[in-house]
Amino acid sequence: MRGYSVKRITVLIELLLLCFVALGASGARATQQPKTRPINYERWGFKIDVPSTSVKQSLPGEGAVELWELFTFGDLIFSVKLSKTPPETLTATAIEQAIQAQSAAASSVGGAKRWELESPTGDLFKGLTGPLPRDETAPDAPYLKRSLGSREAYRSLCMAAAGDESSPTVTLSVTGPKSRSEEVEDLAKFFAFGFSHKKGTEPFLPSLQPSAPAVTPKKGSVPFLRPAKLKKGDIELIGRVESIDAGNKSLNMVVDRIRMPHTGYITLDPPRRKIVYYKKPLPDGIDAESPISVIGFNTGVGNPITAEIVERN
Repeated sequence: MRGYSVKRITVLIELLLLCFVALGASGARATQQPKTRPINYERWGFKIDVPSTSVKQSLPGEGAVELWELFTFGDLIFSVKLSKTPPETLTATAIEQAIQAQSAAASSVGGAKRWELESPTGDLFKGLTGPLPRDETAPDAPYLKRSLGSREAYRSLCMAAAGDESSPTVTLSVTGPKSRSEEVEDLAKFFAFGFSHKKGTEPFLPSLQPSAPAVTPKKGSVPFLRPAKLKKGDIELIGRVESIDAGNKSLNMVVDRIRMPHTGYITLDPPRRKIVYYKKPLPDGIDAESPISVIGFNTGVGNPITAEIVERN
């Protein structure tokens, strides 16, 4: 969905709103969306929309948490949290592990259901909705008690990468009384739908991770031309070719490992498919099943990449 105009995004939002209106007309419960105001986080390069009359509360960052803010709106609490990704771990992997852990924990209070949503700027959110067991030691416990009293809590949260493959994780959530469970999930999805961040930027401080190992060519082979260090914003993909479309100057590859400017090589488990566009003719000997290395500007998970360098490994 990259490159959508403001007009196109506005049309998408209107269509989504019409879907909820249609649900109401058909007898299903429709959620009334509040008027919103934008909140910009320039340091991290992203924006969210929160209810216009909500009241902000900032919680102290502890451990991996770099940012945590609550926006109370009646008996609902909108939350945005930014957490560091562990070294040598892909953000997508960290998100999936967190979702699975929380899903397992929710089994003791009736279970939770998963959902996914892609924002207009192409950010894939993985979500989880279900009852929320009260934890009086949690930093947000006093605010939950103030908004919900003794009522049973219900939360819908979702997570996405706040940048490239090793960026922090942004977690958006809406918490309210269980009696408003359907509204809580609807509002969480609208919350995620309004998220956007600046593509092509690298606002995050590099993690202290080992530098990329030097590439030693096999005896008798031509040394690789790939650089020992990548430029800011670049990524290296290592894997094999699935198919080549010479007419469109593109190929499909299965990526087994990646490398970024501030990381060593990271193994993908499971491997991912990637569409690669190339500007120059492919080197001789590259065809289906060829092992290759691709270097280009990092466009994020799930998006095609335009290669500056394509080499056979």
